[in-house]
Amino acid sequence: MSPSSTTSAFLTLNNIDVIPTSF
Repeated sequence: MSPSSTTSAFLTLNNIDVIPTSF
């Protein structure tokens, strides 16, 4: 798994959630 892939997936999930939990 590449870091970019993980970041991309995380950003996608964050977009769907819309709730900045990790921020």
